[in-house]
Amino acid sequence: MNKLNATLFATFICISPFVYAQAVSASSLTQHPLQESLQASSPAPQLIAPPRDPTLHRHFGFFLRPDLGVGYMATSEPTGTALGDMTVSGLAGVFGFAIGGAIQENVILAAHVYDGVIVNPTVSLSSGQSATASNASLTMVGIGPEFTYYWMPSNVYFSGTLALTRISLTANGTDTSSNVGFGMRLAVGKEWWVSDHWGLGLAGHATSSWNQDSGGGNQPTLTTWAFAIAFSATYN
Repeated sequence: MNKLNATLFATFICISPFVYAQAVSASSLTQHPLQESLQASSPAPQLIAPPRDPTLHRHFGFFLRPDLGVGYMATSEPTGTALGDMTVSGLAGVFGFAIGGAIQENVILAAHVYDGVIVNPTVSLSSGQSATASNASLTMVGIGPEFTYYWMPSNVYFSGTLALTRISLTANGTDTSSNVGFGMRLAVGKEWWVSDHWGLGLAGHATSSWNQDSGGGNQPTLTTWAFAIAFSATYN
């Protein structure tokens, strides 16, 4: 009996480490109920989308708009003789550049520079004579504040500029200019968004200018009108 007890005891001592290792291994594969509960209650991580630009396709902040087009321009001046008024006219290229900012949404104030240029204009008199002036060009330039208002969401706008203006004539290498006068440019246009902040558009212009001819004394006043269609690119 003692020998049997001794044998059983020795066997128990030999197998105990193996049994213990198996128990530890099994327990490591089984999660504690508390761990399972914590994992079940933890939300899965989610991707957060970046915030949307609040000024997207809206007229806020910095404003920039160049435009380029073509139209008709004419400058008239009384001659004070039986010949009547003299008019210089022709197909004109027009350009404008406005830079400024929104004082509130859809309301823009900007500085505006613009011009109209005729190359080889037609010179005509009220009495009926006319001729083409070769190697000549007539230029009108204006600069002043511009107001623009957009109707949204159609993106249709109205712009008006009050400007200081000057008329210049170049003929056969000789330049003559009027005195500084006053003028305006009015525009109605429509734009289409082509990116987050850029829009491309089409506008109709009407431009006027009144300038006294240069020289001393009581010089006549030159009256200028221009009508044009222009393409524009606006950043806002």
